[in-house]
Formats: sequence, structure tokens, C-alpha cells
Amino acid sequence: MLTETGVKGARLVITILVVDDEPLVVSLIQRAASQMGYEVIGTANPFEALEILQDPSRPIGVLLTDLMMPGLNGRELARWAAQLREGLPVIYMSGYDDIDPGGDENPESKCAVLSKPFRVSELLTLLAGATNLESVPR
Repeated sequence: MLTETGVKGARLVITILVVDDEPLVVSLIQRAASQMGYEVIGTANPFEALEILQDPSRPIGVLLTDLMMPGLNGRELARWAAQLREGLPVIYMSGYDDIDPGGDENPESKCAVLSKPFRVSELLTLLAGATNLESVPR
């Protein structure tokens, strides 16, 4: 069973779960990451993201989540994700500068922060690092 990546033809496919309460942000990230070869599942609802994470048939390689969302914030979502998907890399997005990526959700998982607004190149660099790729997939 595939847990974080899939294989399409002869290329590695990494799936990113994007969670942000701003649908436009989700859409922009979906478009940019998809063009670079990533599979992207996007949602503006953190509770829907939890449902996705609970489904073992859905491979997720990286959780990319906004920190400040109504109902369930990004850190809380990451805590749940750590229980459901041990070692899942997490990239937090935030419009605030003084955010510590922490690691208390799961000391074994990799955490990073992407400050909004960000360039697509910054996003792709963090995704490549989170997935242990030397460069982004093409």
C-alpha cells in the first residue's frame, strides 16, 4: 500500500494536502504545485482535511496548512495529522512574521513555515525539502 506517494507511469507522484480558509490561496497553490508535477488535494475546511487524513487509501506526502483558521487551527490540525500519519511533513503558512514552526505536534515530523505573501519558488523549495527531493518534480 502507498502511504505518502504514488507512482504514475515511471515518475514519482507526491500528494500535497493544502488547507487554507481562503479558497483563492488553495486554488493558487493547487495550480502552481500541479504544474510542477505534484498531485494536490485542496480544501478550505480543516475538518474536511481531517477526513482526508483519516482515509488510508489517500496517499498524502505533505500537509501544507494555514496556521490561523476558524474552528480548527493549523497547529491543531497538525497534531491530529501526526497521530493519523506518523512522520508526515508539515508546512505552516502564516501572514505573521514571528511564527515558530515548533515540533511539539510530533517531534519526528518535519515542520517549516511559509510566510504570506510568498513566491511560488519559495513554496516549491519548501515542498522539495519536505519531501526529501533535491529538486522539484517535473
